[in-house]
Order: sequence, then C-alpha cells, then structure tokens
Amino acid sequence: MKILNPHLNLSLFFFFVLISNSYSQNIYFVKDVENISYLKIRFCLDSNGRVDSIGVMKDQSDYKNQAVIDEILFKLGKVVLPDTGSVRNNCHIETFIFINQALQYSSLKPEEFKQLETFKTGKFKYIGAIYDSSLIVRTEKEQLETTGNNKSRFEITWIEPNIYILKFVEMGMPGWENTIGETMAVEIIKIIDPKTYVYRSLLFNQPAYGIIQKIE
Repeated sequence: MKILNPHLNLSLFFFFVLISNSYSQNIYFVKDVENISYLKIRFCLDSNGRVDSIGVMKDQSDYKNQAVIDEILFKLGKVVLPDTGSVRNNCHIETFIFINQALQYSSLKPEEFKQLETFKTGKFKYIGAIYDSSLIVRTEKEQLETTGNNKSRFEITWIEPNIYILKFVEMGMPGWENTIGETMAVEIIKIIDPKTYVYRSLLFNQPAYGIIQKIE
C-alpha cells in the first residue's frame, strides 16, 4: 500500500501558497540531496505588494545548490502580491523542501517490515534544518508532540507494518485548529538506519515528507 504524491516541477514557483495555507509546502524532487534538505526564505513586501527585502534564513536552511537558491530568490523577488489582509507591508516566510527523486514513489519492501517494530513506541525528534525543538512521545495508542510551548495530541493506529494513521485530537500549533478530528495517513518509505526513517504523509490531499529519529 502506498500513499501517492504528485510530481512537482522546479520551474513552477507558487511562492505565496503558505501565506494563506499553513499546511501547504513547496516540494521539489531533485537529484542533488541524499534524502531531504530545506531552504527557508524570509521576504518583506512594501505597500504595493512588491518585495523590498529578501534573504535566506541560514540557521534553518541546509540546501546547498546555490544556482537553484539564486533562481528562487530572483523569482520570488519579482513577485507582486495582491492587497489581501495583512499580506502587504508585512514580512513572510516560505519553506522549500528538496527531496531526493528516488523517494517520490518509493515504498518499503516486505522484508524490511521487521525493522519497524522499534518505531512504534518511544521518544522521537524530527530531523532537518527547520526543526530545532520538536519532541515526539509515542505510545501504542497515542502520540504527543511538543514544539516550544505548543503541545499537540494524536490518536495513533497502525494499519500496516509501515503505515500509521494519526487522528488530530488536540492542536497547540497556531493555524492548525481546523485539523481537529481529521486523520492523516503516514507511510514509512525509507529506513536510513535502525533509529531513523523517512516518511510520506497525506492530509487534505496535500503530501508532506520528513525524517524522524528515535532518541529513546
């Protein structure tokens, strides 16, 4: 069983998606990363909706292809956004996620399933430049996530050795209140090492990818 995901082309830049939708992500499948890398950009708009300052948030970015980074900065710098809500005269952050293209449709082989038992309970953290303080505590029936002062709670159900369902019970992250009661399918698609896996999830028909590592 696979959770399918769409193919996105690097020539398409939907820069302002995240301003209105906290779950959408700028996802690109590439050859120049081992698993997943991140690029976080902060840009500010003037009263006309034009970008008047822009830069890479280096402490939360680990993507290294400077040619691609320069192209994104150039195209984002040319964007003019409409006067909607507090978009103009404000600063915004966009996160670009670069995923090894081999992971786009990947799925574990049945002979790898026996390695997944260790991921069903314990303490975990997200791996990646954009994550710094998130902690996951997983039991057989529940998953708790803490990021700073924000705490979220999920019911967890494993429907396959490599696939679990998270039901949103309590959400402490701002902008995620509308997900309460929803469910998200998460598929483990690669085992990096005995304590670390790559996942692909699907919520509101939007795919997301990430890396989780067991720490206890």
